[in-house]
Amino acid sequence: MTTKIYYLLLSISAVLICSNANGDSATGILSKTRTTRGTIACAGADDPEPIQIFDGVSYQGASSTVEAFTVYSGDAIPNGLNKKISSLILKKGYQVCIATKEKGQGLSKMLIAVKRDIRIPKLSSHFNDAITFLRVTPFRNVAKRGHCGNPDPRFNATWFYTWGGTKESTESLLWTPMIFPKKKAGEWTTDLIKRTDIQEVIGFNEPDSTHGWRVVKPAYAAELLQNALSVGIRMGSPSPREKGVHKWMPGFMEAAKAQNLRIDFLCLHWYDRTASRSKKNRDDTGEVVFERFKAYMTAVYEKYGLPIWLTEFNANPSRNNTVQRKFLELAMAWMDTTPWMERYAYFQPIPIPDESYREDIALDLKKDVGELTKHEIKMRYPGTGDFTIKAHFDPERPLTELGKYWSNFKAAPYLSKDVYLGKNNLCEDEVEETMEPAQ
Repeated sequence: MTTKIYYLLLSISAVLICSNANGDSATGILSKTRTTRGTIACAGADDPEPIQIFDGVSYQGASSTVEAFTVYSGDAIPNGLNKKISSLILKKGYQVCIATKEKGQGLSKMLIAVKRDIRIPKLSSHFNDAITFLRVTPFRNVAKRGHCGNPDPRFNATWFYTWGGTKESTESLLWTPMIFPKKKAGEWTTDLIKRTDIQEVIGFNEPDSTHGWRVVKPAYAAELLQNALSVGIRMGSPSPREKGVHKWMPGFMEAAKAQNLRIDFLCLHWYDRTASRSKKNRDDTGEVVFERFKAYMTAVYEKYGLPIWLTEFNANPSRNNTVQRKFLELAMAWMDTTPWMERYAYFQPIPIPDESYREDIALDLKKDVGELTKHEIKMRYPGTGDFTIKAHFDPERPLTELGKYWSNFKAAPYLSKDVYLGKNNLCEDEVEETMEPAQ
């Protein structure tokens, strides 16, 4: 049964929070907006007709425009263009998901007009006269550097995620939902398709964990994420632990391809855990840790050929702040100049308690020094790699020198090219061969 899904019109005039190619904020007005919650995030886009579709090559024949946020599926694609689209024009500041089956399934691809229009006079053989699903949404080119967890505004992030699907974007922060835990996969997908404040979604957190409620077998993970394709935005993989890239991820990517689950980018965690547990690596410098980090990321990229989001990382809490600082300086500079390292979010380590603060804390808590627990020490003073003094993410507690460095770093926009042509795990970038050059 073919359907066209319309969402409740809640506002006639809404402020769009926009971003140019450098990640700077701007605003525009959209005359008609469908939204149930959250702030619209876009890139200066306020066009009521963000895409034109044609049944002939070179923009000839029957045509139509479609509006942002609406899901068009099957015969609901206007002007009888279901499975008849041969060429298209996508306006700057928008992204579109195209798919060969309803609900965004089958072969699918994301196209993003980052800095200029995308004009495709002839679609590739995968999609020519085969598109039966499309959804257009505004695109905001946020900075690579983001935040995991409830954000501290002093960190100056432009995007954040939490381990779930219930937050909202704001004027200054784009929120990225995570399908997690697994029992929420169906419920949150239904909610996300109604949202106008998101532009990517990522999979489960550490599905290769030893914690039972986190564990998701590779093939089952791919099955659970199928519903998320119906949201019609970029899809990130689940985030396995370091060794999971070699043990869990291959099975997941194999299952994703077999089930036609589109994966646009990989999500990873890195804490240098294996090396940090070895006596010979205990005194490694920040430079040595960085080279190991760079080699790991490069190997993953070469294996899968997909962009990477580093959604949790640090140099390991066993390392002192000198090592942490040097590592962070080198890693951030490298990621910002490496196009396939699309985004990164630092995870503050659980600090190693510093016993030197025992008397200060005892006075603060009015307790005897001998009564202090390691937890009390840990929660009041920073350990190695911490961004804030005392407890994590408390905006009233001053930043450490490491936190100041992170906060003041001017990160690059996460997509550096004028257009994004949607290479993913299902199909190569064949469409690029027929795209018109820049006007």
